[in-house]
Amino acid sequence: MTVMASFLTLYNDIEDKLRKTSSQLVELQVKIQKLQEENETLRRQAAVMEKMRIESTENINTQHNTQIYNTNTKDNETIYKIKEEISEIVREIDNCIGILNAE
Repeated sequence: MTVMASFLTLYNDIEDKLRKTSSQLVELQVKIQKLQEENETLRRQAAVMEKMRIESTENINTQHNTQIYNTNTKDNETIYKIKEEISEIVREIDNCIGILNAE
């Protein structure tokens, strides 16, 4: 009976360990599921943030390009006005030379 009692004790110990291990396995599977869900949420958030960063960069580039265009346009307008003024002065000089030659 000693062998049988020893066997039953060993069997019960193994069964207890198996129950504990099974319980731990279930707990770990639940934790893994939660971590996978959290990971997926973080991936989605990262994708949204990356999209926002790209859009922000594009907006900054667009604004910069617009500023350059506006600056270039203003510069071109200024150059055109200066050329017009020079042409006006040259015409006046030509008129003065014409008057001097006529005398």
